[in-house]
Amino acid sequence: CWSVPIEGAIYADLLDKLAGVGQITDFDYDPNLEVDTFWDLGAPENTVVWYVQRKGDSYQVIDCDHKLALTTVSRVKHMKSKGFIFGSHYLPHDGASNQKGGLSFQEELSNAGLEGIRVVQRTNDPEIGIDRMRRLLLNFKFHKTNCDAGIAQLKMYRRKVDHAKDPTPKIVHDNASHYADALRTLAEAEGL
Repeated sequence: CWSVPIEGAIYADLLDKLAGVGQITDFDYDPNLEVDTFWDLGAPENTVVWYVQRKGDSYQVIDCDHKLALTTVSRVKHMKSKGFIFGSHYLPHDGASNQKGGLSFQEELSNAGLEGIRVVQRTNDPEIGIDRMRRLLLNFKFHKTNCDAGIAQLKMYRRKVDHAKDPTPKIVHDNASHYADALRTLAEAEGL
């Protein structure tokens, strides 16, 4: 109740609602249900991965990887060590782009032993994905301990208005945007 709302926050109001109805809490995940992952790519330590189980119309976010300076091979090993039954791994559009070594990140993950990789084409307007995410978010349940840092970043995701230069709110691209963009990958995959 003492948190100060961030001006222009995009998801904070919905996350507060989820917390208020007990949807941000520690819970046991279903070890027999597939786990899908949703990514935002950046430098290894800026790559964010959300781990999500789908139960009917609800999404149970059971884990979040962030701030891991890992090679692709080490990242896949880390993911497999969690013991989840994986379904699909959803990468943003840049997952199919060739990197310095000539392979795409999608190909690197596949070569490292990750299966079920899908590349989600982003919409031209990120506001479409944000709107989809806002509509879906009230169907989410977050594991508090495993996702606490990610939830905090989602609350800081915001738009900023510079009335002197442009009155149209612009999405702030900072650390919080990595977490939000990874979750937006889910919203855009659902919108296909």
